[in-house]
Amino acid sequence: MQDKQTLSERKKSDIVAAAIQEFDSHGFQKTSMDQIAKTANVSKRTVYNHFSSKDALFTEITTIMWEQALTATAYTYQKALSIEEQLTAIAEQEMALLKSTTFISVSRLIIAECLHNENTKQQTLAHIADTESGLNIWLKKATEDGRLVIADIDIAATQFTGLLKSFAYWPQIIGFGEFPEQSKYQQIIDSAVAMFLGQYLTKA
Repeated sequence: MQDKQTLSERKKSDIVAAAIQEFDSHGFQKTSMDQIAKTANVSKRTVYNHFSSKDALFTEITTIMWEQALTATAYTYQKALSIEEQLTAIAEQEMALLKSTTFISVSRLIIAECLHNENTKQQTLAHIADTESGLNIWLKKATEDGRLVIADIDIAATQFTGLLKSFAYWPQIIGFGEFPEQSKYQQIIDSAVAMFLGQYLTKA
């Protein structure tokens, strides 16, 4: 039974990966379940055994991406470490996600669908409203410990990731540039941390 479950899950992963590839290459509307089945090297019946429709498959991809985005900044708050050191580690985790070509491809796909599909947009917004990122949780802990002074955690979290995404995410999404080269990578992180702490670090 375990082997069958493992095979089933592997096929499901192959289908998701194939869908991402096809959606990225041809767009959601122009991609058929037949194409996805062929790319995944499975039968069309197998695809439908896992996903009742193309929309259901798209929802699965959206959920996976959103979970990755939320967990990317998961970091256990530590009293023994400096705020700067911990925030730098969180930034490095976020940058690792933004370097993923798959994450960028799926992001483009979801953004494109949200622009012309109201249902997709509402589902995506619901995901955002119902979940809390690792960064939000860490910021709450640091604020409760008196080391940061933050009135609105959501705004602060968006500000911090925005400092990173301005250089490492949005240029890739709009095709304006690639992920920052190594010589710029640390500068982006260090400046983001410094600017954020300049605003929110508890003054002695």
